[in-house]
Amino acid sequence: MPFRRPLLPLALAAALALQPGPALAHGPASVQVQASLTAPKVVQTVAGPVTELVLANGLKVILKENHAAPVVTWVVTYKVGSRNEPLGATGSAHLLEHMLFKGTRTLGKGQVAQILDRNGADSNASTWVDWTNYYETYSSDRLELGLIIESARMREALILDSERKSEMTVVRNELERGESNPSRILYQHLMSTAFRSHPYHHPTIGWRSDVETVPTSQLKRFYDTYYRPNNAVAVLVGDFKTADAIQLIRRYFERFPKGPTPPAVRTVEEPQTGERRFTLRRRGETNMVMLGWHTPQASHHDIGPLLVLDSILSTGVTGRLYQAIVETELATSAYSDVGLMRDPSLFRMGATLKPGGDHAKVEAALTGELEKLKTAPVSPDELAKAKAQAEAAYVYENEGTAGLAHALASYEAIAGWQRNFTLLDEIKRTSAADIQRVAKAYFGGDGRTVGWYVATNDGPVPPPPPNFGGGQATANEAKVQPAPLYPFEQRLPARRQLTPPVRRVLANGLTLIVLPNPGSQTVALDGQIWAGELHEPAEKDGLAGATAAMLPNGTARRNKLALAGDLERVSASVSFSGGTHLTDVAGNCLAKDLDVMLDALAEMLMQPTFPADELAKLKARWVAAIRRAEDQPATHVARAFAQAVYPPTHPYHQDDAATDIRAIEALTRADLEAFHRRYYGPNTTTLVLVGKVDPADVIARLDSKLAGWAPAQLVKHEVPDAPPGAPRKVIVPMPDKTNVEVKVGHAIGLRRRSPDYHAAQIGNYVLGGDPLSSRLGLRLRDELGLTYGTYSSISGSLGPGAWSGSLTVNPANVATGLSELKQVVARYLREGIGARELTFAKSAFIGSQAVGLASNGGMASSLAGIELHGLGLDYWGRYPGLIGGLTAAQVNAAVRRYVHPQAAHTIMVGPLKEEAKP
Repeated sequence: MPFRRPLLPLALAAALALQPGPALAHGPASVQVQASLTAPKVVQTVAGPVTELVLANGLKVILKENHAAPVVTWVVTYKVGSRNEPLGATGSAHLLEHMLFKGTRTLGKGQVAQILDRNGADSNASTWVDWTNYYETYSSDRLELGLIIESARMREALILDSERKSEMTVVRNELERGESNPSRILYQHLMSTAFRSHPYHHPTIGWRSDVETVPTSQLKRFYDTYYRPNNAVAVLVGDFKTADAIQLIRRYFERFPKGPTPPAVRTVEEPQTGERRFTLRRRGETNMVMLGWHTPQASHHDIGPLLVLDSILSTGVTGRLYQAIVETELATSAYSDVGLMRDPSLFRMGATLKPGGDHAKVEAALTGELEKLKTAPVSPDELAKAKAQAEAAYVYENEGTAGLAHALASYEAIAGWQRNFTLLDEIKRTSAADIQRVAKAYFGGDGRTVGWYVATNDGPVPPPPPNFGGGQATANEAKVQPAPLYPFEQRLPARRQLTPPVRRVLANGLTLIVLPNPGSQTVALDGQIWAGELHEPAEKDGLAGATAAMLPNGTARRNKLALAGDLERVSASVSFSGGTHLTDVAGNCLAKDLDVMLDALAEMLMQPTFPADELAKLKARWVAAIRRAEDQPATHVARAFAQAVYPPTHPYHQDDAATDIRAIEALTRADLEAFHRRYYGPNTTTLVLVGKVDPADVIARLDSKLAGWAPAQLVKHEVPDAPPGAPRKVIVPMPDKTNVEVKVGHAIGLRRRSPDYHAAQIGNYVLGGDPLSSRLGLRLRDELGLTYGTYSSISGSLGPGAWSGSLTVNPANVATGLSELKQVVARYLREGIGARELTFAKSAFIGSQAVGLASNGGMASSLAGIELHGLGLDYWGRYPGLIGGLTAAQVNAAVRRYVHPQAAHTIMVGPLKEEAKP
């Protein structure tokens, strides 16, 4: 899919009216409104009333009002995916998805991304085996935004041959990136082995030779066949009035005629009559086992019991797979998954082995857990827990606009949208006998497919997949023109008046921030503790991370299993993760289970026991994860960049994997106890809770639960700027990869509290903050077809940051990619930001704030950052003014202060022959 990172915080729309370019009318120029085929029908569900109607042209529309936040999510899903592709044209659905970002009759090349970005939308598209969807989440006062974009894409796409040629090389780069991912490779082989005749055999991204050679005429035929209103569903969830939304949807979409019924997929997979096996051997450190069994389609009545069975196997620490495989140290992780597809699919199980692990033993352990489900009924407690987790998952999903919108759209494509809710009823009705029945029915040996991923560093390097097109990118120099402006962009977005958060410093010194969100049914937890890597004694690398990771592994009151069991029984969570300066705290729960989460949090913070046996297991899993990460080019890029930018004495310098492993293996229980005693205390901790809470009640509860927690040593390290050094070129050969990761950059002195922080972020956003609409994206991706993703970053937090530019390219395009990246940066530094670019960047930043604050988790995370950097609890209200007041001179000065390409180090990782230089 065209990759888009979520935008930073969202619009200075008043300034948009001053920008050049035509303003379009408030809708399509010539619209013939017809009568709907059916009257709107309201269906009562566990998520509340849902409205359904079918337009005269066959477009199904599903609407669900949700006024918790001033945003809407709009999803248009076409019932076409890789299962609909003919032989020789695999990957057509995915490549076509990319082409719908390349221009329509009313929106030119790149203008879809422009419009969405300047309105602060969180948007993307995705292709799967059964469907292709396009989606946007944005401020609800500009309801037409998504309708304008998706109506243009439905029947007005241009699909130019020149654009197809350049975008093909972008998609090929995406395909090559996936070939560096062991899990993805193993999954693709499992599907192509388990399915012989059905098109689920093919990878969604397509076979490489098809991607490179599919003609534009084939894509146009595919588009005309499947991109019709009668083969689509439109879903709108969020802050709107149903009657108003229906009127707009009819206005934009009823002008398209109904098309012929698309051809049905008639191929049915023959029953598998014997076990199938394969082994993949690749260089690296990753060893995995993956198994699959044929199971029914998503509409089948056995899917509910299979989902409960899946929960019993793999939900959390108390899940059977964790207890049987991870806890016994056969593997470092294990999972199961129900394939919910339109046609019969696969139930999968898998595990990642520990270093030196035995594939056969892990396979036997996985299948052994299924055999147990066949022979003995699950206990009432285990069954009740699985059902409670499923119900909680529905509440979490329905909490925001995006999750519910995507669920309704994808279920409509595979089994009807109401399946999203009827499945919950089936889960509630599932009995222990049902679990045994489906286990016996579907998990026999003859229907099993087994894949082993075997890491080896011996013998010759396997050849990379053939580059049928030579790997060279195809350029398309057509420039992106300014997108049209719409009347709703010429007004400031409506802003919801949030209840002010309550901030208290408790008697023991803990800082607590509480924000009630009365319309919610959940509570999100966020926060931080001043106990990061900078607090570690010399030669104790990893101590902060190990201490944080061990907190859930046992307290004075409950051991790990009991603690996890109580949380998982109500689908609540509490987690800790060590970072450079801080240890982060996160969690969530249903509002009714707040006490369960707070009790666990208090125990973990105050009474951890750091059991020696659990520490040994943690270290083994950690070491295994470090070794597996060595298979990923991104790991080597990040390490080589940190080593080039920061000298060995600097706190931000990164050691090599062997050094990290030695330090971790040397950690002791006494080390963790001492670190916790010294740095974990109420005076070093900030907690934020957002959701269905009463501030006074939460303050009283935590005051009681954390009473007696002794203060700790509060240390806030000041990190110096990195000394400048001569630019270095570092090449890390990974000969078995098909792609090269490139990064250039250098250290800078920017910090979050620097006066020019916002100016630097705006400047970077225009340079390379978005892979579709930034200057780097437009040149390297859109015009030259060099890369799937290119970015720049100007970072800075508690300590000094760095500037960097990055891209991934085929080995044949490394020199061109580097040269073009440097040229774009040099031109930006020379010219500065344009007036139009500045206005739209401001709009994007201010507008995206509404999207970022649309969930309890988003608000909690934002408040934790506000407190950390001392920005003040009025920051949300001041933010539009801070961004809106920036001038071009301020932005240009910040970019030129921090970006110096002539001082940049160059890191390249991939199938390159040159050895790494010291």
